[in-house]
Amino acid sequence: MCGRFALARPLDSALNDLVDVDGSTLQPVEASWNIAPQQQVTVLRAHPTQANELVFDRMTWGFRPEWSRSSKREPINARFETVAEKPMFREAYATRRCLVPMDGWYEWMTTPQGQQPWYHQRLDKDLLWAAGIHAAWENKGEVHTSFAMLTTAANGDCKHVHHRMPVLVDASQASAWVHDQTWEGWPESGVLGAHAVGREVNRTAVDHAGLTRPLPTLF
Repeated sequence: MCGRFALARPLDSALNDLVDVDGSTLQPVEASWNIAPQQQVTVLRAHPTQANELVFDRMTWGFRPEWSRSSKREPINARFETVAEKPMFREAYATRRCLVPMDGWYEWMTTPQGQQPWYHQRLDKDLLWAAGIHAAWENKGEVHTSFAMLTTAANGDCKHVHHRMPVLVDASQASAWVHDQTWEGWPESGVLGAHAVGREVNRTAVDHAGLTRPLPTLF
């Protein structure tokens, strides 16, 4: 699964790698190295009226369909292998897909000393796009949007830390994922790296660049 991630870079430069994106919808976002569930997150989704166009939006991380009651345990992840079948997710998977930009994500390794956080990122430090699904519900005339990330079996770069990882989409395939529901299974092994980090990331109130720095250990 993915329970925390980082996005500290401005996304303006990412527009060069994307096609059919309305760049005017991208709003400045404060850098964060400890994005947690229930926070507002920048996502890329289909334009509500313009076919084949993508727009940036802000959504709450924690999936809530319009028929569901509010809960503090709203799912933040959905398994890619079963998302098309689960009643909570299947409509969103078929019609409302999105992408979540991130510098990297955290995962926790089970060790004799407890749960050890690791930070995952591209070896070339380029931006990652995690696949997701989103939903909307209305309350007293105000529309609330939310999303969940999709996860899949970890590839060779990540499975030594945890058996699951986010479904990652190459920037060149962004429109294909959102509009055509296609995913090419990227990335192969050799694209991602992971290193142990301090347990300070466990506290949602802590947010600084040092959270992603490698921890000097024997890992």
